[in-house]
Amino acid sequence: MTFARFPLARAAVGACLAALAAGRVAAQGADPAATHAGTLSVRGEQQIGLALAPPAQRRAGYAAAQAIVALLRSDAALARPLGYSVSLAPVAGTTQLVPGGRPATGRIVYGVKGSLDYFRTAEDGRSVRADGGLVDFSVVVNAPGRYTDAEQVAAQPDHGPPVLSDIRKTGEFRGHPIYNGECIVVSGRGEAPFVPLAMGRYYQLLILDYRADSVRHAAEHRQGGGAPAGAGAGPSSAAARAKRDADMQATYEQLKKIDPKAAEQYLAQARAMEAQLAAQAGAAGGAADSSPIAQAVRLGAEKEGQNLARLQSALDALSPAQRGAAVAVRMHGVDWSYRNDELADVGDPESSPLVQLNPAFFDPSKPATAAQLVTVCLPGVQGLEDKSYERLAGEEREQERRTLQRRTRDAVAIRDHLDWAALEALVSK
Repeated sequence: MTFARFPLARAAVGACLAALAAGRVAAQGADPAATHAGTLSVRGEQQIGLALAPPAQRRAGYAAAQAIVALLRSDAALARPLGYSVSLAPVAGTTQLVPGGRPATGRIVYGVKGSLDYFRTAEDGRSVRADGGLVDFSVVVNAPGRYTDAEQVAAQPDHGPPVLSDIRKTGEFRGHPIYNGECIVVSGRGEAPFVPLAMGRYYQLLILDYRADSVRHAAEHRQGGGAPAGAGAGPSSAAARAKRDADMQATYEQLKKIDPKAAEQYLAQARAMEAQLAAQAGAAGGAADSSPIAQAVRLGAEKEGQNLARLQSALDALSPAQRGAAVAVRMHGVDWSYRNDELADVGDPESSPLVQLNPAFFDPSKPATAAQLVTVCLPGVQGLEDKSYERLAGEEREQERRTLQRRTRDAVAIRDHLDWAALEALVSK
């Protein structure tokens, strides 16, 4: 059936779309850029994560992605955009586990990577492309998290499920969870796709990470012709001891936020370990190599040993309930870092919760291409106000506020005209 054979139906659809456009024009005000008609374009197929080696899976992934493209093209806010142009690209592949390059989940990941390219009003009144006005979005099947997570996730030193950072549930839409105000996760299963990282595993990962460093540094030292790191290490300087004490105190303060009693136990054990290691270093001091390089190696090995001792003491001090508690950190960079990020209260809105992929989520009995999860990510899709403009001042602050409000309004329009029943039907098969 085509609309060409049914002119009345085609006219009715056209009238509905015109009414939608008129309503959005009125809602967005008289700014020419906000009401400038954009276009929708579809680019060529793109690989996501690892290449799909088996030809049958490659064809199935891209064919399924084309179905998502068609679904998005039926969204009036994407098909007839106002204030922005839309670009879509079908994607398919498998999420890469790095380092190593192995598949992370055994699922075929496919869907659409898109962007909204916004217009602005130039000095002469024309609507032109806005500098920095590109907003990315995605609708991806079987991805382990956001679109960036669909590309690759980090392997963990215990070979367990990958850990993702800064994923916090902020609401629901049609009964589906919304994360960080911008990702709606549609699943046909009762299991959650990811679960909180437990405190016990958090400390175990840190310990394994430090141990790997210690083994690597010892091997490097042996290759350089030196004695094993730590052998014959003499007493550390007062400055080094002061630094270790500061690190110990910092760990104690972080743990105290979670459980004061466990923090006190940790501090007592850490101090006992410090005294033991200091005594061992003093006993071996006479045989120490006094070269600057050897001294640096010994100090590094000693510090690694102190870090391991503190982390093991902190882990040993946790009760079973504390070991299972959820973890959040205060991040000091774009990605979660074992070394640089600090433990924080899970209830702190400024913290970044850590989650891990739920190994019980994906049904291994289903084909690799079967849709078990759909993640729709678009900034502002929850409709919450983006207050990042508050960091600015003056006219720049007001301009940014209007820009963010406009984008949130557009995101909600796209959300509300998306065929969610069709997405839900994908995961219910």
